[in-house]
Amino acid sequence: MAVSLSNWLSRKIEQSSISDKAKLVLFGIASPTPIQDFAKKSAPKPEKTLQADYDEIQRRLTLWLESPGSLASDPTAADLADRLGIPQRQLKAFFQFHLGRNFRTWKSEIKMEKAKEMLLDDRYDTVSEVADALGFRDDASLHRLFHRTVGCTPGLWKATGGQPDRKDL
Repeated sequence: MAVSLSNWLSRKIEQSSISDKAKLVLFGIASPTPIQDFAKKSAPKPEKTLQADYDEIQRRLTLWLESPGSLASDPTAADLADRLGIPQRQLKAFFQFHLGRNFRTWKSEIKMEKAKEMLLDDRYDTVSEVADALGFRDDASLHRLFHRTVGCTPGLWKATGGQPDRKDL
């Protein structure tokens, strides 16, 4: 039964006006020439151009991070793409392929680095002040993320001067 069905299908395909390339695809045989007409429309960018784009995104991102209150607004990927003046898709590709992480992970890492600095700064007396300055809903959110990423509590980090593994405390 299977053989006769296969023979019947082969005859029908040969009698039809299907191109040779399509026949190869129907039978699961790789075509000697790729069937990608869309490749002409969207040719891949040369590596140098792509690197230049990534460098420009990195520059804009650094400028944004250095601006006061940049992290307090807690932007989404779409918000940040709008602020940087680039498409959201390009921003996500930058994070994935250039930095090797997604936007959310990157944002958490940046916030934790900033939190470490702010906890050691004399201008911030409490963890709640740091949480407010970084745009967290409450200090418990900062506490959870800080403990998960750094390995100690923000209070311990502040009390030990950024060296939570010191034995003399």
